[in-house]
Amino acid sequence: MKRYIRADGSLETDILEQLPLNPYDIGPLGPDEPDTEDNYDECITFHFEGVVVDIDKDGSWEYEDETYSWAASPDSKIGDWYGEKDNIYLEDITGVVEHIDELIEPYMPASRGRYKISGDVTLTYHISGVECYREYFEEHDGSYDYGEERYVDNAEVEYDYKDSTVDNFRFREIS
Repeated sequence: MKRYIRADGSLETDILEQLPLNPYDIGPLGPDEPDTEDNYDECITFHFEGVVVDIDKDGSWEYEDETYSWAASPDSKIGDWYGEKDNIYLEDITGVVEHIDELIEPYMPASRGRYKISGDVTLTYHISGVECYREYFEEHDGSYDYGEERYVDNAEVEYDYKDSTVDNFRFREIS
């Protein structure tokens, strides 16, 4: 315990030093400023089988199924893809197909014709800027815990071509 003499001559005691240190002190007991979560990756992963494409003589191609239903998320009514961790919007069907086009272009047949293509896709997205509010509280047994709310309003999603892959890509000409 420390005692101080004030300018007026009275004695002051530092009561904070009298309290024992709390080994369970994990931080403030209320939400203040949000923490920004560490950046993390989310992946869109699926298998496509027997997708029909028509390849022109210039090497460009069009999909027979212009709705791209083969690239739709099975968890969304309109096919948009969302991340698993924070349910953050990643991409719509058209964006997924555009990214797949970039990945399969080097492997597409050079000859004009009609083909069925198949493969396994992994599209990688970098997520940053997710905010997290934590509220610390004391349990009935004296231990401390916290609850958290996560906000993705200011989050940024960026597609990463380098970390994305198409594996087991196959094509077969059809008549």
